[in-house]
Amino acid sequence: MRPRFALTVAALLALALPAQAQIDVGIGAGASVPTGSFDDWADVGFHVTGLITTRRAPSPLGFRAEISVTRFDLAGGGDDARMVDGTANLFLTPRGYMPTKPYFIVGVGAYNVDQPGLSIGNARINRSSSTRLGVNAGFGLDIGRGLRRMFLEARWVSVNPGEGNRITFVPVSFGVTF
Repeated sequence: MRPRFALTVAALLALALPAQAQIDVGIGAGASVPTGSFDDWADVGFHVTGLITTRRAPSPLGFRAEISVTRFDLAGGGDDARMVDGTANLFLTPRGYMPTKPYFIVGVGAYNVDQPGLSIGNARINRSSSTRLGVNAGFGLDIGRGLRRMFLEARWVSVNPGEGNRITFVPVSFGVTF
């Protein structure tokens, strides 16, 4: 499955990187809200994201590569669940010169999920870490013109870290690109 994923990402990147591409670098951060059964044992967390976007000026389609770090406090307190991910995303935004543009974003990625185990005294037993495939989809607003712009977005993320425990959450991000 990994070679197929790598080939898919390479093909999407080749399509999104034409000779006249505009490339932006950005950072974002915000709240990550657990949903579904994940909400039963995790509280609202936070995330920090670094990103590179590319798009061809007349095309409404673009590509975004991201690296994120997310942390959730556990509902019982005392420990946390952490996630580091790298995603490849396609986004669609309307053409034109509007100061605020809506966009839709969808992507796949590799998510390394570090889940806590049982704590007995100062020892942690059965702490696990696994890397799994995840998907995301959402919408956002690209605000401003020129080189420095802001964005506000919300996405739904679903990761299966193994053993049938699906992690779903909604990261709400505010960031800047330049």
